[in-house]
Amino acid sequence: MALSAAQIQQIYLAVLQRSASTADANAWSTATNGSLTDAQVISDIVSSPEAVEYVDPIVRLYQAAFGRIPDEAGLKGWENSFKSGALSELQIVSDFISSAEFTARYGATNPNGAPTSAFVQLLYQNVLGRQGSQSEVSGWVNSGQTDAEIMLGFVNSAEFISDTNSAVNTFLTNAAIYNLSPADPSLPAVTSSPYSGSLLASKYVLTPGADHASANIFYGDLTPYNINGVGPTLNSDDVLTGTGNNSQLIVTDGYASGLDAIPAGISITNIQNIILNTNGNAGNGGAAWNLSHPLIS
Repeated sequence: MALSAAQIQQIYLAVLQRSASTADANAWSTATNGSLTDAQVISDIVSSPEAVEYVDPIVRLYQAAFGRIPDEAGLKGWENSFKSGALSELQIVSDFISSAEFTARYGATNPNGAPTSAFVQLLYQNVLGRQGSQSEVSGWVNSGQTDAEIMLGFVNSAEFISDTNSAVNTFLTNAAIYNLSPADPSLPAVTSSPYSGSLLASKYVLTPGADHASANIFYGDLTPYNINGVGPTLNSDDVLTGTGNNSQLIVTDGYASGLDAIPAGISITNIQNIILNTNGNAGNGGAAWNLSHPLIS
């Protein structure tokens, strides 16, 4: 089924947050009558330089700041302000940091203030889904940058772009298909609004304290404090509940000594895979990974 010029307009509004020119709409429509499939046209618009430069950063910012996909009006408003030059990307980040939604997730933060170690560590946990090393955290804290500048650095980091690129493209593709009228039978059906949920599987980075959490992926650490400056984050008081059919607990140990074991007292429910990541250094390169625990279910 070829896409009409009117449907191309709908795709532009859903992906690029603007109307297509008459010439562009006609050109894309003509292409679906011969050289390109409907899916290829949507893919080309989703991956266009305009989308990569102006749309993708706003989608990533929503995920990093709020842990969610943008709402339709929010994406359009912020993207238009960014693309028109009314607001710089840094100004948009500052506005996000000043919001109640951001404060609920990160605590009170001054976008123009100097960062704390706690704030930077939260960025590693919430944005990159891992614990920041002592040197990584201190590097940001001593960088001379403000909280907003550091937040922007995480949003546009190669690591976060790599983590989210596929999910961003999927979200924008689903938005394009969802808004098509009439529906295109040659495309996968998108029957529920794509403007909800998270780009990524829910992740939870364990802390040195007692964690009571539900997630699809948990990250824990058995490394002693004197080795990494953080200390063990997989502890006996933790209560961890997996939320998916392939939930994981990923445990790191950077200390090459002793037997790696699930701490006595921990509660682990509906976690199908427990993975020890040591790079060959735990237990002097070969101690057993002890999973025997009555509360693992």
